[in-house]
Amino acid sequence: MTHDESRLRISLKNSDQFLALFHLPLLDRHKVAPKVDLSLFVLKIDGGEFDYDNLYKQLGNASYAYVLSRVKFAGLEQGNVHELTKAVQGSFRAVRINDGEGGELLLYCFLESHLGAPKLLSKMELKTDKNDYVKGADGLHLLQVQPGEFHLIYGESKMIADSTERGSSFRKAVADAISSVKKLRTTGLSNEVNLVDSNLMKEAFSGAELEFLKSILVPTRNGPAKESAFGLLLGFEIDTGDWPLIEMTARQFSERVHAEVQAMVEARFEYIKDQLVNAGLEGFHFYIWAIPFIKNEATNIDSVRKSIVGYIA
Repeated sequence: MTHDESRLRISLKNSDQFLALFHLPLLDRHKVAPKVDLSLFVLKIDGGEFDYDNLYKQLGNASYAYVLSRVKFAGLEQGNVHELTKAVQGSFRAVRINDGEGGELLLYCFLESHLGAPKLLSKMELKTDKNDYVKGADGLHLLQVQPGEFHLIYGESKMIADSTERGSSFRKAVADAISSVKKLRTTGLSNEVNLVDSNLMKEAFSGAELEFLKSILVPTRNGPAKESAFGLLLGFEIDTGDWPLIEMTARQFSERVHAEVQAMVEARFEYIKDQLVNAGLEGFHFYIWAIPFIKNEATNIDSVRKSIVGYIA
């Protein structure tokens, strides 16, 4: 069995278009610690606001690969467009009570497009009620670190608004995400692996792929090495409500956004490490994406989160 025969490919079809929504990352897998990689991505700006319209469009396109298993997604090529569109739209919780699925979709896109880690499980397909929560991890992906060595990445997304003080949302997102990971580890990661194992036929197209994936999930003496890891999407706010936009050029506005969000994130490096140590998670590898959202009179992170789902559903 060759590597090409067994390799699981990313399911996201518009990964290049998704990454093109952002400037080159201000931080690209920066080593906060030897096992903590942090990337800071900033959306492109238009008229003093992030380009949310194109973000919604690309996330809408990505929602098919996110919601549907690979086998079911292949039905698009067989002409089942209307049927599968209705299935995707019907998978998301109602906008009025949906406070997480927009972030989960964003995390999926970064895991596949930036990290190159294919999903192992389409958890949205497993929901029996669209208004139910996806239990456990927000996603489960597989990353080949080097030949014969893999990270099984459990996803967790948090998009947090400023609450008690300006600039508090990144710190809160860090704390909430790590708390959720600690809980997930306590309740048992094996439940997630069992879910993957029982649904592999939906994600593998060939016997070679299926055999390869099972060799990772069920370790053998001479099989691939597997370690658990975590992928975090940390959405946070930058408040531009009192900036003198009328006095700023587009370039000045963009440069100030970039400088301030980078400073906000870098100021929390030690906090991230402290939180991981306090949670007993310092032995795991973490892949973190920090994504700022503008807060002003017109929009904020909560409205964007709901607009993502509203656009799709």
